Amino acid sequence: MATTSNNEITFRQYRPTDKGDCLRVFKSNVGKFFAIKERKMYQVFLNNLPGSYFVLTRAKQLIGCGGYAPDRKEPSMAVLCWGMVHQADHGSGYGRILTTARIEQIQREAYYDSVCLRTSQHACGFYENMGFRITEVRKNAIDDGIDECLMLLDLRSA
Repeated sequence: MATTSNNEITFRQYRPTDKGDCLRVFKSNVGKFFAIKERKMYQVFLNNLPGSYFVLTRAKQLIGCGGYAPDRKEPSMAVLCWGMVHQADHGSGYGRILTTARIEQIQREAYYDSVCLRTSQHACGFYENMGFRITEVRKNAIDDGIDECLMLLDLRSA
């Protein structure tokens, strides 16, 4: 994918040299959106990307990251994975930019009919505002006090 820029905001492919900055963004979200025990899973993910992964930068500073991969059981479904914006930038609109850019990438690949994701209850409202609907909630599945919400976006009606 070509790098695109919007007022000093850039959405581009992840590079292995971005790993440290992505881990910094992850750490800023631990406690409310991620459990500390997920850090190792995230590191393994970054070392073995199962699909496309991107970063969002502002003035060349990495402020967000997220990707998608094909669902292992349903090939017409894409899964948004490890999407996050640095905690200091929550509410800035950068999460919407990152999510919209990933959905647009998925839509360019005409074989996807839907997009799913797993998130905490603290991010559900954000994704509902983007057209996702909750399909299941698993209490404390991420950690004590952090529920796992499964969400779905039907691209045929989006």
